[in-house]
Amino acid sequence: MIFKKIITYPDPILLAIAQPVEEINPEIRDILDEMTHIMNISDGIGLAAPQIGISKRLITVGLNGRLYQLINPNIGWKGGIQTNIEGCLSLPNQEYEVTRAREVVVVGINTDNKPVTLLVDGLLACVFQHEIDHLDGELINASGTFVSSDEMKQAKN
Repeated sequence: MIFKKIITYPDPILLAIAQPVEEINPEIRDILDEMTHIMNISDGIGLAAPQIGISKRLITVGLNGRLYQLINPNIGWKGGIQTNIEGCLSLPNQEYEVTRAREVVVVGINTDNKPVTLLVDGLLACVFQHEIDHLDGELINASGTFVSSDEMKQAKN
């Protein structure tokens, strides 16, 4: 397996709409496993394929001891509102205040080619929305309000 690196803004792949996955095969499963590895070694809790330079609708989310690898995910329903401070591996050392739905239904396909429907809330709902936004070429620096950067934090010390 050849490990990719995280693509950072303003690389154009981050602003493009990712292509749907037509066939779930060993290559797609390998990409998801590589994404999970990169997410884990980068101390992330979510990663979308465009963030490693692959324009495919694939995400991986790891939170609360659970791992989700979804193919062609989308949000089927949203409810409530929450505002959180978010970071992004493709916008290193920056934080943004982002308002999102508090609860969402995520619909996708798992690596066994089975349909998945998840009702999630709180931080997990936030992470799924963040990663699915990546698949639509949307980043938190466009939808959120800039809060801080490592440079700002260092300047205060």
